Parts: sequence; structure tokens; C-alpha cells
Amino acid sequence: MPKLLEVENLSVEIQGLPVIKAASFELFENETVALIGESGAGKTVLSQALTKLNPGNSVAGKVFFQGRDLFSRSAIKKNRGKIAYLFQDPFTGLNPLLKVRKQLWEKARISESEQLLWLKKLGLNPAYLSKYPHELSGGERQRLLMLMALALKPQLLIADEPTTFLDAEAQNRAVRLLKEQKQKTALSIFLITHNLHLAASLADRLIIMLGGSLVEEGAAKHLFKRPKHPYTKFLFDAFLTLQKPSAATVLANKPDFEAKTPNPGLCPFYRHCPKAFQPCFQNKPPIFTFSDGRVACFLYQTAQERP
Repeated sequence: MPKLLEVENLSVEIQGLPVIKAASFELFENETVALIGESGAGKTVLSQALTKLNPGNSVAGKVFFQGRDLFSRSAIKKNRGKIAYLFQDPFTGLNPLLKVRKQLWEKARISESEQLLWLKKLGLNPAYLSKYPHELSGGERQRLLMLMALALKPQLLIADEPTTFLDAEAQNRAVRLLKEQKQKTALSIFLITHNLHLAASLADRLIIMLGGSLVEEGAAKHLFKRPKHPYTKFLFDAFLTLQKPSAATVLANKPDFEAKTPNPGLCPFYRHCPKAFQPCFQNKPPIFTFSDGRVACFLYQTAQERP
């Protein structure tokens, strides 16, 4: 498949503090990539930096969309309608002064007959068309934003925690709709989430993020079964423990993520890693590439995995 999005050494500083550190990855056409990490890892900052949604931040690096520089002055006009952003806060993308019907027409040019079809797909009552955003729940607003984004038929959807406010039934509807649109329109999705269930349902590939750094990347089917980075293993084990209380009690030994890391130039997990050894306390690990993915960990500095 052709590359749709290429990110090279993307770094972001907020008020002089490094938040995203030389992130590099790619997204192919008709592919879903999930960026996974705990709250505060930098996922939203990275996703917004791709389209410079926070112009006050200092952004360095390169981003290419369909081979063209996305940071060039002409990029906004050329890519209008090709990239849609689904905000984590559903109120962010809605005009509080306009009724839903008018917003759907003005923002996405959706006729009333089409509006009714989209509402049905997302399990929304047609009566919502006559309401203002403040009269809707967070989940209803979130589904409306998804409706507007998908109705534009973008080539790339950047979805930041798109199911945060949805109950289980609404989440299932949203997942089905995203899969349907991906199949119909060859949609590519860059999914930002800490919901591993959602990532497992939608993602072809996973990128794991911690402390502003990308620590592992790989095909979802392989990474869920055999993660390499110790942080990824901890993250997945913690999720399994929450799902199955009888499983190994990894949460009893949960690392202290609130403690300040004295050396930000090292691996963001080195102070809490049970497998840390001498190189981890001296240098930041490079990214090692394997047939099934990439990992930033000194345990993999040779082709043979260390014990």
C-alpha cells in the first residue's frame, strides 16, 4: 500500500519544555494506526502537531501527506477536506450558537435526507437536528462530530479518544461505522487512545508512547501477543489484570510514574524498569528494527533478545 502520512523527527516544545521527542512513523492508505499511552504521554500534543492545530507550540521536524510537505504554506488549501480531526472534547468542534441541522449543512454540506441516514447509523434521534450543542449529552455531541468528520469523506481521520463519552452500545455503533467507512472509502485512521479494547477492534498497527517518546511499534496482532518493550508489557499486563482480577497482580507493583525522572535524555521507563541494566542509565536507546516492528530498548541491541 502507498504511504499516506510520513512523520520524520517530529518534536514539540511548550514554553521551552520538550513534550514530543523526535517522533518518526508512517501511515499507509486504508490503514488504522493506534497511538497508545497513558494520560499525559503526549498523544494529543503529537496528533495536533501533525496539522499545527496549536500554533503557539514550537514544532520541529517534517510531516508529509501524500508525499507533500504538510507544513508548507500552501498545504492548508491543498489538503482541505482530505484530513479531518476528531477532537477529544466534543464541544470543541461545535458552534454553540447554531442548531445541529445548520452546523451539519454549513460544515459538511450534508443535506437533510443524508443527515437522517447518518443519524440512524450512529443511533441518534432525528429530533436532535433542532437542538443546540448544549442541549445534548457529551456522547451525543461526540457522535455528531464523528458524523461531520466522516461525511466529508476524508482520506485521513485523526481521531483523538473518539469514544470517551460513549456507552458500550454507542461505542459498538461507532466502531462499526468506522470499519464500514474504511472499507467503502479506503479511509486511513490515526487513532489516539488509551483504550486497548478500542485499539484491538480497529487498529492494524500499534505505536506505544511514554513520556513524549515512541518506545515500540508493530502490527497489532503481533504486538498484543508478544510485546518487546518492558513498558508495553507492563501496560498490557495491567489491562489484563483489570479485566481478570485472578490474573497476576502486576498492579501491586505498579511503577511510580509520578516521580520526576532526573535525566530526560534517557529512556522514559528506565527508573521503573525491572530489566534495566547499565546502558539504560547512560544513554537513550536507539530504535532497533525487526521484521515485526520497532522498539527503543537496549535489550534488543543485538538480534538475539537478552534475558
